[in-house]
Amino acid sequence: MTKNKIQRLLAILCAVAAAFCMVLGFINMPKQNGAAGQEILRTMRIQTLLSATGDSVVESYVAIAKQEAQAAAKASGGGMAAIREAVEKAETETRAKYENGAQSDLSGIDVTGLSAAVDVYTEAVKAYAEVEAQARAAYEEAHYAEAEAALEKKHEEMSAAGEEIPEDDEVVVDMSGFEATPEMLEKQEEAKATYANVGAELKKIYPVLTDEALETLEATVEGILYQSGDSFATQYDRYVEQSNIKETNAKLAQAIISQYGGPDGEMGASMRYLSQRYAMPYKECQATLTDIGTEELGHLEIVASIIYQLTKNLSMEEIKASGFDKYYIDHTIGIWPQAAGGIPFNACEFQSKGDTITDLYEDLAAEQKARSTYDNILRLCKDYPDVYEPIKFLRAREVVHFQRFGEALRLVQDKLDEKNFFNPAFDRSAPCVDKKKCNCEK
Repeated sequence: MTKNKIQRLLAILCAVAAAFCMVLGFINMPKQNGAAGQEILRTMRIQTLLSATGDSVVESYVAIAKQEAQAAAKASGGGMAAIREAVEKAETETRAKYENGAQSDLSGIDVTGLSAAVDVYTEAVKAYAEVEAQARAAYEEAHYAEAEAALEKKHEEMSAAGEEIPEDDEVVVDMSGFEATPEMLEKQEEAKATYANVGAELKKIYPVLTDEALETLEATVEGILYQSGDSFATQYDRYVEQSNIKETNAKLAQAIISQYGGPDGEMGASMRYLSQRYAMPYKECQATLTDIGTEELGHLEIVASIIYQLTKNLSMEEIKASGFDKYYIDHTIGIWPQAAGGIPFNACEFQSKGDTITDLYEDLAAEQKARSTYDNILRLCKDYPDVYEPIKFLRAREVVHFQRFGEALRLVQDKLDEKNFFNPAFDRSAPCVDKKKCNCEK
């Protein structure tokens, strides 16, 4: 075998190996994305839980401070007025000390036990909700005929009285007689038992927490961790909303606003994908563009929420000192789409070409540019955990979107041939001018 033949053979083998690795990467991609996404949700969930718990911790500190002040005032022989004054002073000072809450930084504590307890509790609450939904559905079914007959009687009485029957008048089963089933009560007790484990883990982080405070927190914790009909999108929206950014920072807001209306921001992304989907010739790719375009609208809301929380209640002194005055002149502290440099949003910043390959390559590039922008923002806000965590989440989603568009491009390339390679959405239906030259049947 000659040297050239050996080189060609090696080149072919390398190409085959590369293609094989690429295929394996695409096959494993959904699993990786799912695991990464769930880990991000888990981190945000714990952070939100700790933030909410911090408010109860403050109340516990206040209660302890008041008790100590009362005891000290009594021991010194003070009268009722002196005791009352001491208690009020202790409460004021303690609240001032913890005016920004008692939120814990995840980087500084071990939340392994808490995370595991939360997972078990969430599943227990979900199991109870499913049993309750089934029991309510069975009750409604059993009493539907009764409610239907009552509605018909009502309509007959209205007709006899010459009254107009509303078009939207529907059968509604009276649920006031519904009672918890034995299975519901069993699942409820299981949920309470698992919540006790969550409380024990929270006490390890916040030793000052009392059993009374944990009991008061139960409804809040349940609302944070589980809601009926939850999806990936609804969960991260809720966690971001509940993260409760406490410290205003106009300078940081001016940087983050670029992902609201900047050249690589969420407004352009949502408009890009929701516009491109119409000309996309394959349903799978249409679905991808619709899903991601809709998610980007959610991202737009998250970014706007962060900017609002960072700029609300700014004083004029803070506005002037931070350089936010130029924005203030035109928009006060309302949310308006612009880049970090102040350039307003422009629809020319995205394209909908109607060409399958062109649009998908733009989408891939757009996700990388958005990821890069979030990387820059993360470098600026690493000292602000309330902001850092949701921004980190958004950055991770851009990576997932890039991978999904890569899958879409691979699917398109598998379907394309020499007859429709450039633009199947158009060329497939366009008549041929010269049938022999283009080698088609039309």
